Amino acid sequence: MASHALIDAYLAALRGCRLPTVAVDELADGLIETYDQRLRDGLDPHSAAKEAVTEFGTVDEISEAFGRHAPGHRAAATLLTTGPIVGCCWLVFLISGRAWTWPNADTAALILTAGLLLTIGFLEVARLRRGNYAQIKAASLIGIIGAIALDTAMLAMIAVAAPTFVWPIVLGASASLARIAFTLRALPAILAS
Repeated sequence: MASHALIDAYLAALRGCRLPTVAVDELADGLIETYDQRLRDGLDPHSAAKEAVTEFGTVDEISEAFGRHAPGHRAAATLLTTGPIVGCCWLVFLISGRAWTWPNADTAALILTAGLLLTIGFLEVARLRRGNYAQIKAASLIGIIGAIALDTAMLAMIAVAAPTFVWPIVLGASASLARIAFTLRALPAILAS
């Protein structure tokens, strides 16, 4: 199995995107096989390496393609899709429970809103596949941790601050618990990728 400096640099760039090692190894096998075939076709080593790399696509294209299929991308899309539903469940509870009258309501609203906006931002980066595989993975992890933190904060808030039980608590709590369970199930696959 022959190799070339151009192919080695290409594979190093793919590893720099922090793609799964297994994926880079499979890409390396295919790339070297293509390179060897071009050599057998009569191309000089530099031309064979250049054609093989060109055939595989740019490092950014490969990284983004892997990002589209990454577990973090799918989890981010699911959280963004279900987010408005969970948010509406909590909104019904907050309005029916007259949350604006609770102690420290303004501070809690500010903190939760800032956390929500940051979480949505990171999940959107992961969902829209902006950046390479490593960036998508990092954005999805931060977004997922943010979603867990927001759901946990809402559950803690009803335990500590809600003055009375109102039926929408069941909606909000159930939605948050389901989303926490989903994110905890998705987390190992994201971390392993």
